[in-house]
Amino acid sequence: MKRVFLSLMLLTFLSGLAVAKDSFSVLTEAQIKTLVCHKWKLTYLEFKGKKKEIPAKLPASLLIFLADGNLQEFEGNKKYDGKWSYNHSTKTVVTVDKDGTENHKIINLTDDEFVMNGKYQGFTFNMGFKRLD
Repeated sequence: MKRVFLSLMLLTFLSGLAVAKDSFSVLTEAQIKTLVCHKWKLTYLEFKGKKKEIPAKLPASLLIFLADGNLQEFEGNKKYDGKWSYNHSTKTVVTVDKDGTENHKIINLTDDEFVMNGKYQGFTFNMGFKRLD
């Protein structure tokens, strides 16, 4: 009986983690756009489950998503302009910038964290951002 109870408790806990991990999926399109429209600093990259923090000594990499669909990218002192849009059915941010058109699936989105995937030379990885404003 104790084993059944512990199994049920573990299952309940794991189910809660799965729901919490994707808590942004219950948000409306307008709510997600509002959360995205901020200034974000790249803080880590994740590839095949291995997270690599961005060293503080490197120039900051920032994304600013504006409500009018414009995108500003900063790599150190260099500024690049682009456009962005959001597809609610796929939970994807589409960016058009110096790298071309890219589709970024949202992995997590909260008031202070934004994680989306990216691709570079055929490799898919996650990009983790911290909100600055």
